[in-house]
Amino acid sequence: MGFSYDLFGNGSTTLFGGWGIYYDRIVYNDVLDERYRLQWQTYQVLFTENGGPTTSGIPTVAWNPSYLSRKAVEQLVTSGTAGEPEVFFNKTEPPKSYQTSIGVRQTLGDFLFSLSYSNVRGQNNLAYFFGNRNNVTSFSNVRVSTQQARTWYDALFFEVENPFTRQSRWGGQISYTLAFADAESAGTFGGLDYISPANFARSPSGDDERHRIVGLPFGINFSGLATFGTGTPYNVFYGEDLNNDRLVGNDFPAGATRNSGRPRKDPFIFKHVFAFRNVDLRLEKSFTFAENTG
Repeated sequence: MGFSYDLFGNGSTTLFGGWGIYYDRIVYNDVLDERYRLQWQTYQVLFTENGGPTTSGIPTVAWNPSYLSRKAVEQLVTSGTAGEPEVFFNKTEPPKSYQTSIGVRQTLGDFLFSLSYSNVRGQNNLAYFFGNRNNVTSFSNVRVSTQQARTWYDALFFEVENPFTRQSRWGGQISYTLAFADAESAGTFGGLDYISPANFARSPSGDDERHRIVGLPFGINFSGLATFGTGTPYNVFYGEDLNNDRLVGNDFPAGATRNSGRPRKDPFIFKHVFAFRNVDLRLEKSFTFAENTG
């Protein structure tokens, strides 16, 4: 549902907005993983100098140069040293989001200004957690799907445009986005860092780019499109199992959280402001053939 309203009846100030429920599709791989991985199995063998279990209880094999041969490794696999297969339990529903927007457009001379706010709340996002985290089963891991993961997106959009006309012979547009994006479980397998969906925590998502500028600053004969972004975050963690929960993706250094790292901002046009910068240039020439121009 959407609306637009001319506030003063002269076409200069327009209030607009909308609301809707949007459904997405299930990623096909998520619903076939159990059967697929039993057919095409992946084995993991952990080598250490002396063998024996790790501090978190994961068994290892003492290293021997003979394991450089394929036959020796295949013997490890057939002996069961590589561990048991995984099982996936899935119950899926289409992801959906509730989206709301409201804004205002204003004309000043040849310029058109627009300011709007967007609110998106996502539900039914698929995530896996370990069903056997505290138990011993005949499977290496039991992964149970849940669709309790949620997402949040809030953004302000500001745009200035001077439409191109044959009379003015130039036009331009620049837009700025200030956005905040959060999520629970940080992706399909991010739920493995939690004991259960009840422990899901809201944190910046991998798509959380704070600032973005897109501009079409030139005219018809020489035009361009410039895009500047502050970059999306990345995870910062030790890479070793410090808390002995058989996971290495949730052991963050002091002061770090999921998606707490931000890309470096190098100088380009703007000095140390943006991490992503892209500029496209275009030349255009019009020719008249008889009564047509192309």
